[in-house]
Amino acid sequence: MKVPCSNQTYGCNEFVGYQQKEKHESSCPHAPCYCPEDDCAFKAPACCLLDHFVTAHGWSPTNLVYNKPLKIPLARDRRFTLLVGEDMSLFLLINTLTSIGSALAVVCVRPHESEPSYSCNISAAAHGVAGGKTDGRLVFQKDPHVSSSSLAGGLKLGNFFLLVPLEFAETSSGELTVHIRIDRVAP
Repeated sequence: MKVPCSNQTYGCNEFVGYQQKEKHESSCPHAPCYCPEDDCAFKAPACCLLDHFVTAHGWSPTNLVYNKPLKIPLARDRRFTLLVGEDMSLFLLINTLTSIGSALAVVCVRPHESEPSYSCNISAAAHGVAGGKTDGRLVFQKDPHVSSSSLAGGLKLGNFFLLVPLEFAETSSGELTVHIRIDRVAP
């Protein structure tokens, strides 16, 4: 007996044997992803999230080229920065404010926890007072396997994050300058 995938609402037209339904749904590319904004119940396939983030929340996506560093100015109170890879993969740079600084992490938004396909380097340098040059202090984090999430359970900081001390922010604007590089990991 063949049954429809539970993700039919999200565009999956597969009919699978009853015994294979669970296996299919655990890897179905049409499974929904969720919006991480508080009080937003939006859920849809990953391909629809980009449009939702831009139209419903006014996010400005930043395009990134894999294996190349990207400089991102980051307001201390900006929780999410949307990054779009060359293959249209969505990444969120998550900024969690703490009493001692900003905890930064990257997650790849896709419907299933799957084998990581990306690694990530994040760094930030302290702003000095003399001519805007750094004072030599740098924080750096390499995440060898960027986690994947549908964001169904909300956002979790995870094991790999970069803690950027409060004093690394620019004095006048309170903005951090973050350098990020996302690399594809060979299968």
